[in-house]
Amino acid sequence: MSEWKTVRLGDVCELIMGTSPEGNTISDNPSNGIEFHQGKTFFGKVFLNESKIYTSAPSKFANAGNVIMSVRAPVGDSNITQRRIAIGRGLCTFNLKDDFEKFYLFYFLNSKIEYLQSKSTGSTFKAVNKDAISDLQIPLPPLEEQKHIAAVLDKCTALIAKHKLMLERYDTLIKSRFIEMFGDPVTNERKWEKVRLDSVADIKIGPFGSLLHQEDYITGGHALVNPSHINDGRICTDEKLTISDEKYIELTPYHLQKHDVVMET
Repeated sequence: MSEWKTVRLGDVCELIMGTSPEGNTISDNPSNGIEFHQGKTFFGKVFLNESKIYTSAPSKFANAGNVIMSVRAPVGDSNITQRRIAIGRGLCTFNLKDDFEKFYLFYFLNSKIEYLQSKSTGSTFKAVNKDAISDLQIPLPPLEEQKHIAAVLDKCTALIAKHKLMLERYDTLIKSRFIEMFGDPVTNERKWEKVRLDSVADIKIGPFGSLLHQEDYITGGHALVNPSHINDGRICTDEKLTISDEKYIELTPYHLQKHDVVMET
């Protein structure tokens, strides 16, 4: 691995940023033109699903086999398209050279989501520009080694998917056991007493934008919990999205305590 050269992504592939066609050229009629994707709405686990949206005036394309990446709201998610499509301004695509494996690039980009998000700008919708993507430094082993790495990661991805499916089934089992023990909370066939949630719990909504701004985020401060930090029922904070001592004190009414339940609203 020490012998692998590290290169600038923009030097080993052609990066194409999407452009949105005029609205009156877009429809759900397949005879209208070519399949069109504006963003990551139809992303699958690895491969792009069909959008059933078409444009008669395409401007930028992703060819079959290309990696495509979301460049705005959200930034960094990637997929591979198995057919030629038109791409809007929410996506970019990569035309690779012969010695560059698409699945290797796919997994590399997945490892750089947080970095790309840190390079994004914009007050309403975060977006990352072409220069930031092109400047990514990527290790470039020989093609066969790239394929081997991608194959190993394919197996890891499949294993993670199996574990997620198992967790989903356990979650369903827990819900079923709850209903078996206490009855359906909607129909309440066991005639349990009903009370307002705020009579048994102190409910607080997190701080609004007027209290917390982008410039308040620091690295290595007090942990901050956003919806993106809630994953599979667990809170996983990001040390790069924390707040200072002063801001922590200012937000005292919003402090979480041990055993608090957090819900995305």
